[in-house]
Amino acid sequence: MAGKSIYDQLDRRLPESQTYRFRSMAEFELEREERELAIKLLRRRDNILKAVHLFTERFLRMPLTESSIEPILETLGHAAEVSRVYVFENTTRPDGILVTSQRYEWVTTGIKAQIDNSDLQELPWLEAGFERWVKTLGHHKLIYGDICDFPDTEREILAAQEIISILVAPIFVGNQWWGFIGFDDCRSAREWSPVEIEALKTAANVIGAAIQRKQAEDALLHSEKKYRLVVENANEGIVITQDGRLKFVNHQTTEVSGYSNEELKTASFLDFVHPDDRDMVIQHHLNRLSGLEQPSVYSFRMIDSNGETKWIRNNGVIIEWEGRPATLNFLLDYTERKKASDALAESEEKYRQLFENESDAVMIFDAETLQFEDANPATLSLFGYSKPEFLALTVEDISVEKGKTRISVDKPVHSGTQHPEVPLRHFRRKDSTTFPGEISTGKFISGRRHKIIGAVRDITTRIQAEDKIRTLNQQLIKAQENERNRIAGYLHDHVAQDLSSLKIGLETLFDNHWEMSDDIKSKIGDMSKMLQDSIIAVRDLSYDLHPSGMDQLGLIRTVYQYCDDFSEKNNVSVDFYTAGMKDLKLDFDTEINLYRLIQESLNNVKKHAHADHVTIRIVASSPNIILRIEDNGKGFDVESRLARSLQEKCMGLSSMEERVSLLNGRMSIKSQPSKGTRILIEVPCKEIRDD
Repeated sequence: MAGKSIYDQLDRRLPESQTYRFRSMAEFELEREERELAIKLLRRRDNILKAVHLFTERFLRMPLTESSIEPILETLGHAAEVSRVYVFENTTRPDGILVTSQRYEWVTTGIKAQIDNSDLQELPWLEAGFERWVKTLGHHKLIYGDICDFPDTEREILAAQEIISILVAPIFVGNQWWGFIGFDDCRSAREWSPVEIEALKTAANVIGAAIQRKQAEDALLHSEKKYRLVVENANEGIVITQDGRLKFVNHQTTEVSGYSNEELKTASFLDFVHPDDRDMVIQHHLNRLSGLEQPSVYSFRMIDSNGETKWIRNNGVIIEWEGRPATLNFLLDYTERKKASDALAESEEKYRQLFENESDAVMIFDAETLQFEDANPATLSLFGYSKPEFLALTVEDISVEKGKTRISVDKPVHSGTQHPEVPLRHFRRKDSTTFPGEISTGKFISGRRHKIIGAVRDITTRIQAEDKIRTLNQQLIKAQENERNRIAGYLHDHVAQDLSSLKIGLETLFDNHWEMSDDIKSKIGDMSKMLQDSIIAVRDLSYDLHPSGMDQLGLIRTVYQYCDDFSEKNNVSVDFYTAGMKDLKLDFDTEINLYRLIQESLNNVKKHAHADHVTIRIVASSPNIILRIEDNGKGFDVESRLARSLQEKCMGLSSMEERVSLLNGRMSIKSQPSKGTRILIEVPCKEIRDD
């Protein structure tokens, strides 16, 4: 509707006169209404601007909160003469969909509030049909008008809130579209004048600025909290020094020094420095303040509240504190670490001295490449190389048995023990001479690689001595057997024969005397029996000293006979079996020692095992002879028995081990209480060659 001016001047004018027309009362009434509307719009604009000015000042004095924004919305609602004012915030769902939610609201009396309307929480813009709003508001433009002119998809949601006219202004925080502020008229349709639009747009901008300031304040507060959290919980002491005093100290500094915060701040920082280090510390401080180039990190000693010395590593930088230069220092207490480092250095020096002065050849090499990495002087002396020459070699270069080198190295690497046993190996010197070596090894990891430290001892002299001892022992055993044979022969051929003759003579002494009392006959019978028992004892002793059938019958038949006699005398079942032994011609040492091993085992069964069954097996399995002896006796703990036998100087098991060793064999004993005993012996098969 267009209004008319107060006077309607005609364009047609007479030359000598003008014609005027008086307006009607309707025209005067229309003019009055237009004047009142203009005054009302101006009043609204002024009220809106006053409200904007009011909450602008308020937001400058206090942060944006729910308690501060709701009165502002009420002021704006009254100023704009609307039914409802509200603020929506945009967010993005986890699936990336842009949604908006109502955060704040004011409504006038008689108008239904929408703050609890669940349909207005996380409302998806595009799915709800508000694509036009996204494009318009997102480009800093406003949405306004009567909803009857809006698209159907928009009108459906707006009409449900009883909205007749609406104005929506976007809220931007920086360059990001944060949300919008809306103004609803739920009573009548209205035209939004340009002055209202601009004033409400200004209100949206002020709210955006307030939100941006709130976000900045929150970020700053969060940053300060994190800073405070980091500083107060840092493992390092953090101090600020200025004018020779500590202006700031964190909790860790008080913990390390033992002084309170006030004690640290009221004294000169040099009071806490060791007297011998004060000149150095003050010089570093002055140089840093002067901008002179120097190391940022250095160490000094501090005296704590208990008078104890602590080592401190200081990392300092220049900062500005309260408008003046100061130093920010990060203090790390590394006293324990220094003690450990000093102890490690001392330990390394001891190791180096031990390594260099060890009489055995000690070398370190890489377990994978077998390349030598270090060697002590004894190694160089033993192998005849200079150190550079030796470190250029691998383990295989000094080994005679190269095929066994990798096996010998892998054993300590994969073993669960720190110092696994390594078999005897033979080595080659620089001059190509060889020698047998006893090896002890250890393993460690350096640079994520397995390293082997090995000690080699030349045992040529020891092996020669052991060979001599073995030879002497063999000769001793032979001498013992010869002496036993001589004694056995003497007992059998002389003593036993003499006792037999004495028995016969005693029994025939009174053959011609018919008249002999019963008492004399009884005594003669008793003495004859005693002589018979003596004869049996002498013959048994002779048999034990030397099996008389060994030379004529051989080892197997002699053992069989011995087992049969043992079984009969001791009421113990003996199961004796042989395989592959029939055609063997064994040397004297092997035969007599195998016999003695069986003899000693059966004696042990009789004395200790209390068994009623024994199994003996002798099997020739080239290149060894295997002897297995088992019983079903009470058994024993092997380790404790061997230890006790050494302490008590019992010769049973020890003598058996010695005989096996003399034959260059090996013996293993397996036994458990109440589970019997099993002895397994393997000795080389040494046959006598017919020349």
